[in-house]
Amino acid sequence: MIDQDLLKEANTRFSYLDDIESAMIFPPEFVQVRHTHIKPLALYYLDLRPGVTEPEEGTGILSIIQLLWRYFEVNDLLTDHLNLQQETLAKGDSDFHRSVLEARIAAIIKPCSKIKSLLVNYVSLLNWDTPIYRIFDEAQAGDDEALFKLVQVDKSVLALPRFQTMLVDKQLCGDWEFFQVLGKAVSARPLNARVHLPKAVAIVAYFWESHFKEMKFTETVDVLREHKILPNANDYNYFRKQLHRFGLKKSRYNKK
Repeated sequence: MIDQDLLKEANTRFSYLDDIESAMIFPPEFVQVRHTHIKPLALYYLDLRPGVTEPEEGTGILSIIQLLWRYFEVNDLLTDHLNLQQETLAKGDSDFHRSVLEARIAAIIKPCSKIKSLLVNYVSLLNWDTPIYRIFDEAQAGDDEALFKLVQVDKSVLALPRFQTMLVDKQLCGDWEFFQVLGKAVSARPLNARVHLPKAVAIVAYFWESHFKEMKFTETVDVLREHKILPNANDYNYFRKQLHRFGLKKSRYNKK
């Protein structure tokens, strides 16, 4: 059985996934110095590609674990940043505050950007069971459907030169249907409305090998409900399908 204290800690640490779209947003003070330090998240998608060995198609487990691990690495940096911000604000020296704040942001912007790109990747996996780097590559190759998906989860990609060129070409060709669909993608929320349970799926994935893989599915659900990770009214079969999409399948001996 899973350690209860460990699961409680995981539930607290992963609480940001309850509102994953908000977690994808940078704090306002980061945006204020964006021209100096912040780069488009798409530049970090290349780091999400696997090495020589491609992970099992459709599982997404590697990306989920990477997402959670990166978050742990960055969390302390973010906390330090917020504490420093309050200290410098209390001193009342706006020039000093600005210089210290920019220096701090410069030091942590890269790991923070990686976290945001990993969150985008997780949303992409939840939406379409496809990693964001694959959608990004297909969009760059001229696949309109891939571009619409990419824009839904990351609006900033339209600022990249490659996609600006594509928009000019579509305009010159008079492809108005393209712009109509693109407009819907721009206005759409990143996470598809039909998708939910991102925290529950992530927690099961994180502890899959050490705890949940050999646990009966009904026992898994009971444990998650006990810690309020799953709502009581949630449908068993829907959650099972969500896990299966990520390759989290029980053996034939403990499916029930």
